[in-house]
Amino acid sequence: MEIVKKLPLYLILLSLVGCSTVNMRLSGKKDRRPIEETQKFYLLGLVGEQTLIMKDYCGKGVSHIKEENSFGDSFLTIITLGIYAPRTVQIYCRL
Repeated sequence: MEIVKKLPLYLILLSLVGCSTVNMRLSGKKDRRPIEETQKFYLLGLVGEQTLIMKDYCGKGVSHIKEENSFGDSFLTIITLGIYAPRTVQIYCRL
């Protein structure tokens, strides 16, 4: 019964160690203002597949892509108990 009472604390601590960022740097100078997209995943990120067509965002090509599990993403994952687990993607176009 004691574990059930501490379950919310354990979930919060677990999500804090799960923050991550993935960077892909390509050639060329990047725009200072990224295009930001939220990708939707479910069941702690195990369900869902997202595809971004880069030429739809950047006519001259992409310079840098950053995908992260931000504080806001983690917060939403916690309050939904992992049912909804968004990820934020920032796309920097080539100048």
